[in-house]
Amino acid sequence: MGSLVNERIEGSGFVWLRSSTGTEAVALLIRRFPFMLELGESEQELAEMGAFYAYGVFAREVVTRADEDFLRDAAKFVNELAVSNDSYLENLACLGILEAIVDTPEVDEKLMKYLGAKALEMRKEL
Repeated sequence: MGSLVNERIEGSGFVWLRSSTGTEAVALLIRRFPFMLELGESEQELAEMGAFYAYGVFAREVVTRADEDFLRDAAKFVNELAVSNDSYLENLACLGILEAIVDTPEVDEKLMKYLGAKALEMRKEL
């Protein structure tokens, strides 16, 4: 997934990995799921509310829609976040999306069929 921010800087005795910002994470979500802008808030408003808010709105849509094609797309996105090596995006996958879905067992069970190993590991920790 070429749009994930994963800048690596190595120095003498250290490696610095740049994490995404909240604004970048919201932009990533909207690029992948443009319908997010049809839910009543602009990209700027979502960014101002924060990435965890925006990803929570997305999680509610996953629960509401819950059709197989959409679940497959959502799981692919969660999987990409989970293996991004970006701690902020990994936290959004786990706490912003998976944690919100776990309370809806029928959707959680369907989604789990499409989750990769890292995302499943995150899910089991909830």
